[in-house]
Amino acid sequence: MPSASPSQPSQPGRTKPDEAADRDFIGYWRDWPASAEPATYERVRFYWANGPAYATADSARRHVAETARQAAAVSVRAPEGLFRLQGHVMAAEDILAMWTAEWVVHQLDLTAYLPGARPAPADGALTLTVRTLDGLTGGGARPAGWDDSGYVLKATGRVPLEESERAFLGERAARFPAFG
Repeated sequence: MPSASPSQPSQPGRTKPDEAADRDFIGYWRDWPASAEPATYERVRFYWANGPAYATADSARRHVAETARQAAAVSVRAPEGLFRLQGHVMAAEDILAMWTAEWVVHQLDLTAYLPGARPAPADGALTLTVRTLDGLTGGGARPAGWDDSGYVLKATGRVPLEESERAFLGERAARFPAFG
């Protein structure tokens, strides 16, 4: 979720017994996207080819279910719950928390233009996403009128900050969007 867009496939893999976690669920996002990774034909083609992958809610559900099956299969073999994912070593619970934040943003993206009442993210998942974004943006007070979903939309760049919000946030405004 990278612009909270379809993530490049990267299955969690085994770590060596002497490796330690180098990222948590907040730290994962601090260097996203990895600026050292050049735009290559393969990377661009991946996003172009997978952009329409979630044309329906069922296709998104199948992707999540497959990711969960793969994570469960790997977790049986991972030493002490550590996994290698996208060049980092993370604890299983941090990978799940990172994915939770990513999927909350995807849910808000997928439901943004639905008519009528929209299904909201589960309270715990939304709270975890807010905690992630607070860790990336410096937390603290928010402008009046920002509920948790509104904060997620602003903090991920889905909705631009207004000048009055930038003024309220001060130096913290430079940390928006926290991840795209």
